[in-house]
Parts: sequence; structure tokens; C-alpha cells
Amino acid sequence: MSTTPPARTTDSRRARPGQLLPPWTFAGLAVAVIAILAIAFFTYRALLLREAAVRRISQTMQTLQQLEMLLSSVQDAETGQRGFLITRDERYLEPYTNASAALPNELATLRSLVADAPELPAPAQLFSCTMKFPLGHVTKKS
Repeated sequence: MSTTPPARTTDSRRARPGQLLPPWTFAGLAVAVIAILAIAFFTYRALLLREAAVRRISQTMQTLQQLEMLLSSVQDAETGQRGFLITRDERYLEPYTNASAALPNELATLRSLVADAPELPAPAQLFSCTMKFPLGHVTKKS
């Protein structure tokens, strides 16, 4: 009986001479690397979007704070105006004069905060126009 060497079978799962990895392992590694790169890209993009959202939220908070300061000044002016009109005592004009002096700066600050939002300056302009009328009625006639 003659012994014949076993026939060589080509197994695609084994590395060929000169190859470091079998083809299926290399394909799996390539898919994993592509998946990691995609995850890194989407994570970076989400980080950029989050930073933009944080900037918008911060600007909105500053705008709200400025609106609150503006409202407080208007209320002070109205209170001083009302006190003076009722009593004709000039001591009540102090909040009015302080608020009247602060209002232009506060409005300018508000306008600068909403300058890059085209839908917001219209309400700021309307607020500016409506404030000129009620605060202009104080006269110091005794």
C-alpha cells in the first residue's frame, strides 16, 4: 500500500503565507475601524452642536436678564412718576430720574444682545416706542 500525502484543502479562514490575518478576520477588523471612525465623527459633530446650543442658551439667559432689568427700571420710573403726580413732592422723582437715565443704556444693551436674531429686534423697537409715551408726562409745575 502506498501512502499518499493528504490532499491539501484550501481553507479561506486560514491566513495564506505572507498574510498576517485571514480574510474574514481582516474584513471584521476593517468594519470595526470604520465603525469607530463613524462614531468619532458623529460624536465630534454632536459636541459642536451642543456647544452652539449652549451659546444660544447663554445668550437667551442674558437677554432675559436684561429684559428683567429693563422692566425693573420702567417700574421704578412709573412708581416715581405716579408718586410725583399724586403728591407733587419732588422726592418721588428720584426713581423716575434714575430710571430715565438708565433706560437708554439698558435698551442699547438689549438691542446688542438681539442684534444677531432678525426676529427679535421688532419687539425691542416696539418696547422702546411704547416706553417714551408714559414716561414723558411728568412736568415739575407746582
